[in-house]
Amino acid sequence: MTNKEYANRFLKDWDNGERIFTLTTSGSTGIPKNIELKREFLEISAKATADHLHLDSRENIFCCLPVNKMGGLMMLVRAKVLGCNIEICDPVSDPMVLLDEFHKFTFVSLVPLQLYEIFKNQESINKLNRFKNVLIGGAEIDKQLELKVRQLHVTAWHTYGMTETYSHIALRKLNGSETSDYFTPMEGVTIKRDERGCLMIKAVVTNNEFIITNDLAEINKEGNFKISGRFDLVINSGGN
Repeated sequence: MTNKEYANRFLKDWDNGERIFTLTTSGSTGIPKNIELKREFLEISAKATADHLHLDSRENIFCCLPVNKMGGLMMLVRAKVLGCNIEICDPVSDPMVLLDEFHKFTFVSLVPLQLYEIFKNQESINKLNRFKNVLIGGAEIDKQLELKVRQLHVTAWHTYGMTETYSHIALRKLNGSETSDYFTPMEGVTIKRDERGCLMIKAVVTNNEFIITNDLAEINKEGNFKISGRFDLVINSGGN
């Protein structure tokens, strides 16, 4: 099934009022499992992102992530919640090559590997700079890539989250003013550390119960955090 076919099936179920959606995830343990996603929590997550980034119905979304994973799926949900246009393509290493030079898209979500490829091609960089906002998630961003991102004109956000938290629960700005090494939790999100020093997360989308991660975290006095490593050395696949 192509990315667009999977997206069309999800969007049809959404329009038909489906309340529960099932997503298969490897999870932070690497063991495949099915997770049931509640429509109301998907909507809450999408609205939180829209509020944080000041998104509205005039957005034009380009979805170039797998929609059978959280990062891509949430782009579909955001389009539905915002009532805006979305175009879906199959994931490729440099999705900018699929766009016209003067495209009208405003919002995109990428993984670091795609960014690496984009930075190899000046035309792709120019196309990326035509967007208003880009989410970058699914993996850590090394310092070399972050320095390149700082040169972009598009506002770039590094996301922190996972399938279990219905996509990201915190963002940090990578360029322009208010650039930070620390993630800022989104409204309604509570964080703390367990006895190992690992991040714990509570929000409406977690049924107001703490989810325990294996991400070693530092929390500053403002309540923002940064990840310093993994307790179990397993990379969190994350979600945009």
